[in-house]
Amino acid sequence: MSAELINKIESAFKNTPKPTGLLSRNPSEDAPANYFSGRSWQGHKTTDLRQHLDAFYEFEPEAFRYYLPAFMLADLTDPIDADIIGEAIVWFFTPRENVRLIDKEYIHNRISLFSQQELAAIVAFITWFDIECEGVFGAKQAIEYLETFVRSTQENNQT
Repeated sequence: MSAELINKIESAFKNTPKPTGLLSRNPSEDAPANYFSGRSWQGHKTTDLRQHLDAFYEFEPEAFRYYLPAFMLADLTDPIDADIIGEAIVWFFTPRENVRLIDKEYIHNRISLFSQQELAAIVAFITWFDIECEGVFGAKQAIEYLETFVRSTQENNQT
């Protein structure tokens, strides 16, 4: 399934626009901003992405959308060096109870940018990751959350 999933991710994100901004805080002295600035989401070494995993949480919404496939592909192609990248992806999309409103808005602002094809690729990745790791905390909830988000988006587009 890995080759099929890699193709699905690459296809879903091939036309994702490059972000205008990278990090939600001042990037002047920040190594992740220096690393990602001007780079495509394609062609990253897994060890470089693992080293800059903090950026995953600090990206502006557009940058989060744009670089997410790099992190998913790193886990697919090099799971040993990816280390906790897959768990970080699952964790981000796993809904949590008693979350502050600002955190709900933070997550919603990122997820709402994804196209339905991109969301389907994310769901496929999380499904694969859950199976590959024989059960990952929060994976089922993340999948359900994303599928619910897709359904509500489709319903809103039909009205």
